[in-house]
Amino acid sequence: MGSVSTTPDVVRLETPLGALDARWESVEMTDDSPGILKCLGIQYADIPYRWSPPRKLAAVPWDGIRDCTQFGPGCPQIGAALFGVEGVPMFGQLGRDAAGNATMAIRPDREDEFACLNLNIYTSATVDGTTATVSDKKLPVLVWVHGGSYQVGAGSVDAYDGTPLVRRSLENNAPVIVVTINYRLGVLGFFHSKELAASEAYNSDIPPEFRSTANLALVDCKYAFNWLRDNIEHFGGDPENITAIGESAGAGAIHHLMTVPQLYVDIPRIILSSSTCMSIQLLRAEEAQQACDAICDKLGAKTAEDLRNFPVDQLVENTWFASTTFRPTWDDITITSDPREAAFNTTRWNPSLQAMILGTCQNEPWIREAAILSSGKSHDIKKVVQTRIPPHSNLRERAAQLYSKSTAFPWHATCPNLAVPERNHCSMSLEGHCRYYTPAALFSRSLVTRAAPAKLYRYVFGYATNHWPADWPVTHTADILPIFLHSSLTEKDRRISETFADRLLEFTAGLAPTNWTPYTAENAQLNVLGKDGGWTVDSEKKGAFDLTDDLIQFWGDVLKAIFATGRTGWAEMAR
Repeated sequence: MGSVSTTPDVVRLETPLGALDARWESVEMTDDSPGILKCLGIQYADIPYRWSPPRKLAAVPWDGIRDCTQFGPGCPQIGAALFGVEGVPMFGQLGRDAAGNATMAIRPDREDEFACLNLNIYTSATVDGTTATVSDKKLPVLVWVHGGSYQVGAGSVDAYDGTPLVRRSLENNAPVIVVTINYRLGVLGFFHSKELAASEAYNSDIPPEFRSTANLALVDCKYAFNWLRDNIEHFGGDPENITAIGESAGAGAIHHLMTVPQLYVDIPRIILSSSTCMSIQLLRAEEAQQACDAICDKLGAKTAEDLRNFPVDQLVENTWFASTTFRPTWDDITITSDPREAAFNTTRWNPSLQAMILGTCQNEPWIREAAILSSGKSHDIKKVVQTRIPPHSNLRERAAQLYSKSTAFPWHATCPNLAVPERNHCSMSLEGHCRYYTPAALFSRSLVTRAAPAKLYRYVFGYATNHWPADWPVTHTADILPIFLHSSLTEKDRRISETFADRLLEFTAGLAPTNWTPYTAENAQLNVLGKDGGWTVDSEKKGAFDLTDDLIQFWGDVLKAIFATGRTGWAEMAR
């Protein structure tokens, strides 16, 4: 690998949108090697007032020179630990906080409610003096949608630095553009109120399907992709060759763009890490309205309209008690039917989707289980069953039988030193199957059997980088730093991570990932990165994640029973 300049220069790029100053970093592989141009904090849509649907920017060049050398602000968000327990790492542990504790920052340095719809473009460019020129080859584009339970995060945090990934693509002589986006979160991105929806109903300057406050975060993401389709060519990208990649809630957001007709985006490929639209349960409008009423009561607001005038910090911090309701909502405006129906109805998939990578970590539910154990709690398996399974037929009785013995789930018994109580072990298996592994199986089978089958690759990430506690299984978020080839990786970790990242870059370019076996209806294969750093192939039908065909059938029956509850759900339904 060539040496890299440690001091980025500021250069100017002329585009049809206007001129901008950006950061440029040299990559000294050969004398004529392009460098990396970082155009940061570019606005992609406007927010005229709180809980406004996004507005498309005027299609005219801006005046003057835009400063794109610094990240734009992220969405205001809660400062508390995501799972309510300090010390549970996200993405592994990087750096130290003020108290000297290992940490990984997921909050942006700056926050602004009305200026948070911005994105960052990492592309290759050559420089003559201080003038940058981007490629004229129309490069493939990889767009990152960050996770954080729809509550926290930003495309600007250190973990998502696109520089190493673009550098790797240059080393491979197959350059790719990386984009990271911001969108609204929490109460600002998922707040439903009949009153607020009624106030938007006659807003003629936005499409009718967006006249809601319930799913603004998803609409933001759609606008970001629309902006890139319209403008990425000015930065050297191919608008017809865009791949969306997201992790956790970010993957869920992308999946909604592929299964909700009102949110469809015209891109050919997606990469979903860890999650689908089923990993965080869809909220019913009635439940969202109840949360709105509770928030008004707590903050002393007479109406939801009054909340528009509250200071944003007060609004965000004092609505955390209702955070479990800040999620995609069946509002009958933007989301008019259940997107999970795509698990069985192949016509629900976005017709533009041609190929997908769907990945899961070896033990997805452990990170939440660690939070529960750290707080001294243990699961009541009966309550877990009640929250996940509707009281129909004999489904709950079947669940109690299927998840009664921890010995039935050796896949999760990978770290005996953790001494997980048996009922936690059983509930962890149930949660893993319910939220991650069965949805992956059901959506995979649906996608490859639709009328125009999409190309599909499945991966299992089972390699723990040096960031993770030594006695932990490979859990949720463990693949993020390897995806981005983060600068903190050890030499060994980086070498192994490159075998992973290279496959994602190949897929982004429209190629078949090297040595990966596709997942088909006849041959349900999983590409597994093991704890030794080597790749092998496993069959879903052999019971990976202890997920047998019988269990997949059971959870398929559960999902159909959930559909039967329609818009009401049931009293104990999980949030």
